[in-house]
Amino acid sequence: MDALAGLLDGPAAQFANGKPVADMVYRAGKLHGEMRTYNEAGQIVSVGAYIDGKLDGITVLYRPDGTAMRVVPYRAGLIEGDVVDYDEDGNATKVSPYAAGVLEGWTVEYGKTGKEKKRAFFRAGAPVPQTDAPKGDAKAKTWWPFGSK
Repeated sequence: MDALAGLLDGPAAQFANGKPVADMVYRAGKLHGEMRTYNEAGQIVSVGAYIDGKLDGITVLYRPDGTAMRVVPYRAGLIEGDVVDYDEDGNATKVSPYAAGVLEGWTVEYGKTGKEKKRAFFRAGAPVPQTDAPKGDAKAKTWWPFGSK
């Protein structure tokens, strides 16, 4: 790692008890590039990307067995898009849409068979009563980064 006017610049790593807990890249003192975090066993817990100190792009949270548990899209440090939770088999269990860091739209939960189990509508981060939710076909439009639901 180089120092640029006293600021971190380049690859860096954090350790606890001699084991890595994170590796990241800095540019001009700000996180900029991929960051990985690890558990005590050295397994990857999360992978995300930063631009100028803010999360930007897809962050994936992993289970100890290495399967994706949650996928979170970021733009300029705020959650932007569908947060998708997965079961151990890689099937989507919940989809929650965000706009500018706020829960906005239909949150949909799925059962083991992939059938819709439950849904709720959110506006400005707050649940909307069923009577005030949009009517008609309210199927969530979702990008599935690890296959289909």
